Amino acid sequence: DDIPIIIQKVRAAQAEWAARPLEERRRTLKRLQEHVSSNIDGIARGVCQETGKPRVEGINADLMSALSATMYSIERMPSLFRPRRVGFGGLSIMMRYLGRRSYIHPRPLGVVAIIAPWNYPLGIPFSQVVMAIAAGNAVVLKPSPEAPFTGLEVRKAFMAAGVPEDLVQVVIGDGGVGLALASSDVDRVILTGST
Repeated sequence: DDIPIIIQKVRAAQAEWAARPLEERRRTLKRLQEHVSSNIDGIARGVCQETGKPRVEGINADLMSALSATMYSIERMPSLFRPRRVGFGGLSIMMRYLGRRSYIHPRPLGVVAIIAPWNYPLGIPFSQVVMAIAAGNAVVLKPSPEAPFTGLEVRKAFMAAGVPEDLVQVVIGDGGVGLALASSDVDRVILTGST
């Protein structure tokens, strides 16, 4: 029942986030990377407690992929999200003569729902959240019921980096919560799982 209210808050935060200059969003993701890098041991401990993974696997499989996705997003944001001109191929001379130009202006989707698995409770959803946020979207994350605290750790990291309060939200529950989220008015659903 709370999902429509949560999405409404997330959507308002997304509008504020998308309006921020790209460089400001990049600086926020750099702070995110610093936060995760500075808290590897504590975050890994939580992943290992919820999944039973050995520490080295929690760090290598979950934290390093989260940091890698963050670094990729920071590095690629300027080229991925800037407007770019589109050529007309063989019609270019004629179109130029007519004063026509075409551009692609990347825009955020809006609110992205992410339904995450238990076996990589930080690596997979964190990577998806950071890329959605880099693109100017907001996220509602539904972690696996077997790893809910790791999902909350994802939100905590983004809050520490300074994103708007409601930009990354976490809803905890079983498959019914996931179904309600996927059936809501989010703009995109990312599900990592199996039958």
